Amino acid sequence: MKTDEAADLAMYLSQCLNGLGLLAAPKAWEACALRTDEASLRLGIIGAVQAVLEAMAAAESPLEVVGGLPLTPGDAPLAALLDEARQWNGGPPGPDLVALARECLAAFGVPEPEAGWEGFTVDDV
Repeated sequence: MKTDEAADLAMYLSQCLNGLGLLAAPKAWEACALRTDEASLRLGIIGAVQAVLEAMAAAESPLEVVGGLPLTPGDAPLAALLDEARQWNGGPPGPDLVALARECLAAFGVPEPEAGWEGFTVDDV
């Protein structure tokens, strides 16, 4: 992977993980939706997930994540999450989208917060 491609992937992955965290934690989503245009949040998450999927598909080797585990696009249910997010018409994320976000975070090596996803807020960041 070229340096500029690696930098792009790191940026997209960071945006994607932040978005997945908002989807996984209903209280965090609620707080952000009060401060930011909800449609912009939703479109930003969709764009970041799509960019990560495209970058991972173009990579010459699997992505190394936390703990050095190789991760390929099929290992995290990002494609299923992307499909679900594209059908989401606003409001709080539904239970299927929340579950997929949590599954994706786990695949990327992100542990559940001590307070659990239901108790996690933006103040915890």
